[in-house]
Amino acid sequence: MAVWTVWHSCQSTKLIEDGMRLIREEAPEVLSSVIDYFDSTYVTGSYRSVRSDGCLRFRRIPPWYPPAVWNVNEATTSNGSMTNNVCESWNNGFRHLVGHASPSLWTVISCLQKDNAGAETEAYLHEQGNQAAKRHTSAATEGTLPGFTPW
Repeated sequence: MAVWTVWHSCQSTKLIEDGMRLIREEAPEVLSSVIDYFDSTYVTGSYRSVRSDGCLRFRRIPPWYPPAVWNVNEATTSNGSMTNNVCESWNNGFRHLVGHASPSLWTVISCLQKDNAGAETEAYLHEQGNQAAKRHTSAATEGTLPGFTPW
């Protein structure tokens, strides 16, 4: 299993690097500074010049947010979480629970209590060895979306 994970990770990284090369080739010159920024921050990193023993050398600096942090390809293909940020997931769920923008304080408190009850229920189920079933939209599970093909 570990060998598969390493191989899959390498394949994913190679696809990302190939994608960056393709973007550099196809994008107009006016976008080069944006592409350079994205590449150095999220994909390959950058280089820093270091002077030691009178020689000028370049040291590779890893990206601030390497692909392992933001790439959700493996999770997506294995029916895992579609987001790499649990806070984003919670915020989205809470926004749907509240149901509208600018709720009153009492609505927020009520929704926080409902969210807490749901979290306690999930924790209890987990302790018992059960897990709450993932929720899917009925259209996706019934195959009624036009052009929807599960992979």
